[in-house]
Amino acid sequence: MCSPTGANLAPTLSLSVTPSAAPASPPVPEETIREATAQIVLPEPDVNVGPDPSVNKWNAVAVGYPLWLWTSGDKQVATTVEAQGIAISLEARRTHTVFEMGDGGKVRCKAMARYSKPVFWNDPPKESPNCGYRYQQLPKRVGAGYTVTVTTHWTVTWTAAGATGELTMTRTGSRHLNVVEIQSVIVAR
Repeated sequence: MCSPTGANLAPTLSLSVTPSAAPASPPVPEETIREATAQIVLPEPDVNVGPDPSVNKWNAVAVGYPLWLWTSGDKQVATTVEAQGIAISLEARRTHTVFEMGDGGKVRCKAMARYSKPVFWNDPPKESPNCGYRYQQLPKRVGAGYTVTVTTHWTVTWTAAGATGELTMTRTGSRHLNVVEIQSVIVAR
């Protein structure tokens, strides 16, 4: 299925502090916020493709066929952690997901629908309503396929000691897809 290439564990810190009232204590140091956000557990993204190549006899996706893309896991995570003696509330919200398709194409998705199987075997393929892709060509090396890399982007809102702020974090995973060209042959009856 999916084999994550490793999470981007170092948060991208974009710090903005908005005091909610006159702080009763000194501002929360940036290093304390970094320490706290390192403790939040965000889901590792997996690359889901519909129709999944494992359901066909080629174990591959076909050039020109519409693919649906999505990741599993929570869209929101909340927790409270303690860092340097300060209780910090963290709420992470997945803002968007980027699929790098391995052939140079990129898809940026805010919403992702799971693939729904056709009702009848002869139903024409349907495009994803919000996060899809079509490979336009085979890899240059025969049988090489493409590695799809997915990056989920998160906005983390923190609250501590009368202050609040936001920072961004990302997580990354990948999956290899075999890509083939299917040709039809017309045979006289």
